[in-house]
Amino acid sequence: MTGFLAALQFLTMGVLCFGLSGIAVGLGARFPDVKESDASRIAAGVGGTLNLVASLGFLALTVGLMALPCHFYSIAQAVRTGSDVGVVTASMSLSQEMFYLWLAGGAVATLLLGAAAVVVPMRMGVKSLERLEF
Repeated sequence: MTGFLAALQFLTMGVLCFGLSGIAVGLGARFPDVKESDASRIAAGVGGTLNLVASLGFLALTVGLMALPCHFYSIAQAVRTGSDVGVVTASMSLSQEMFYLWLAGGAVATLLLGAAAVVVPMRMGVKSLERLEF
């Protein structure tokens, strides 16, 4: 793996960490179950189920946005070095610049998606906590 791909994977992992944490904290504040005495039942409630679905969707989109461009980049590297890449695909006809454009687009989209995954649930949680009476 090249240093460039390692950096992209590091970026993806950072976005996933912040995004999943933001979703969990924000939805936990939005759907609190303060009267539940058993903590294991909280995950089976509305907030826990919504957290699961939102987190899986976020994970699938983030990995999909980064996996496809990285796959194209790996194919381009294999074609350039002349190694056997197995199945011939239509993506091999794209130029190296086009691959970098795909990678940049995937990285920018991942960053925007990660920022939205942190900001939107956290704002929902803050608004909910401001209305909550203890």
